[in-house]
Amino acid sequence: MRVLSLASGSSGNCYFVSAANTNILVDCGISARSAIERLAENGVDTKKIDALLITHEHSDHIGGAYTLTKRLGIPAFMSFRTYTEVSKHRQVEEVSFFHSGRPFEKGNLKILPFPVSHDAVDPVGFRIFSDEGDIVLATDTGKVTDEIRQVVDGARVLVLESNHDEHMLKYGPYPEYLKARIASEVGHLSNKTSGALLREMNRCNLEALLLSHLSRANNLPKIVLEEAKEAFSGDFGKTVVQVGDQFIVRDFTL
Repeated sequence: MRVLSLASGSSGNCYFVSAANTNILVDCGISARSAIERLAENGVDTKKIDALLITHEHSDHIGGAYTLTKRLGIPAFMSFRTYTEVSKHRQVEEVSFFHSGRPFEKGNLKILPFPVSHDAVDPVGFRIFSDEGDIVLATDTGKVTDEIRQVVDGARVLVLESNHDEHMLKYGPYPEYLKARIASEVGHLSNKTSGALLREMNRCNLEALLLSHLSRANNLPKIVLEEAKEAFSGDFGKTVVQVGDQFIVRDFTL
């Protein structure tokens, strides 16, 4: 099993997941060229990628998606409502649809899209089930929903949003309307809220944790790690923890 964070942050997000002889990408909010280069630099054969999953229509998640799917010859999976919104502004060709809350299969993986709370038409996270363990990607949500609490339990790999420090956001440079949007229930998770979820979830199988989607203006990796470590009662133990970066690839190979 391997999970790569090719980009994670407010300017672009893209993840690679390989398990059970199936390879998928989740979102492509960076250029297709950057995504392909970063994959190649980390030894991934792009000819063996099977699909691209889309969480929602914001540009930091789909900016390079069309070009990437065209260059790699792979389908994009998204909800129909997301597709309707995306197609207003971008050309989309080979598309397969899923329904939030209903699992579907790709290769040897079963994939469950679950709803999150974000200001998009039909935003989702994913739990990816495999014989090698389960991977959960939960980002771009303003609150921890019941669905998120359920799907994170028992995951082997967790990609969890830790977008902002509440104090830094409050006193930071953003205009008030943007601060309000980020801190709202359809915005982004704070370090404190992410830490609370980590504290209460079942971490018995958790071997890898990526704290993701950090705001460059309203957060610092040091603060993110401190909050997460406190949630683990001061010791990450067997869990390998990394902080996502906009330009540096993070690699979990298990």
